Amino acid sequence: MNDFIKSEDFYQRRFLEFIHLNKPDSAFVPQLALRYNIGKYERGKQYGMPDFESDIIEFDKDNKFHLWELKLWNSGEVESGKFLGQMMAYDFIFSTEPWNELAGRFFTKGNARNNGIKGEWQKAAGHLAFEYGSGGEYQEGDKFASFSSWNLVVCGGKGYELAAGFNPIIWHYYCHFPGVYLSKNLPSLKIFHFYQVSNGYDFRSIEELTIYDEGGLHPDADKAFNTDYPNIAR
Repeated sequence: MNDFIKSEDFYQRRFLEFIHLNKPDSAFVPQLALRYNIGKYERGKQYGMPDFESDIIEFDKDNKFHLWELKLWNSGEVESGKFLGQMMAYDFIFSTEPWNELAGRFFTKGNARNNGIKGEWQKAAGHLAFEYGSGGEYQEGDKFASFSSWNLVVCGGKGYELAAGFNPIIWHYYCHFPGVYLSKNLPSLKIFHFYQVSNGYDFRSIEELTIYDEGGLHPDADKAFNTDYPNIAR
């Protein structure tokens, strides 16, 4: 299938399979509803604030939540920085919603047909109930859950599009944005590339991607780069 035809949904299904195979102790919940429809958000809802749906929320073996946002490499949403605004919005809703509302969203998603969940989502709901509350009703003063990391997964392309020496914009986000624009109390920002290769899929952190060092690209990506840019010295 041509890379321009593949959708974000196409990659999300394959990424879920891939990441759960590599992190079997985590639960991955796709498309969890995050809504402006409770108490303190009523006024915002009146003014047209949107509802949200996260791409993937991970609950890991250490009882930590992680936000995963997938973007197509050619969508324009990566270089423009739109993904950062989305992550901030998802983080705000998730970290200010009472634990019982969040647990209810996990139960609703988990009990839906064809929910796409990988792993034991019940652990996430149970953790919210007994770590942040007493297992009963929400009480004033109960703690709020939060994400430990924000993870951007850039999907598709040939494997060199995020590499150091080729994409200075994405490296600016990675190297400078957290320290310059975000407070030290916000989650860490991690960026990955997920793309198809001859024997399946390759998944690499941006830290591993460079056009200069040997092994800085997957062999398929290295070959594609040399074909597409034969005159760039490396």
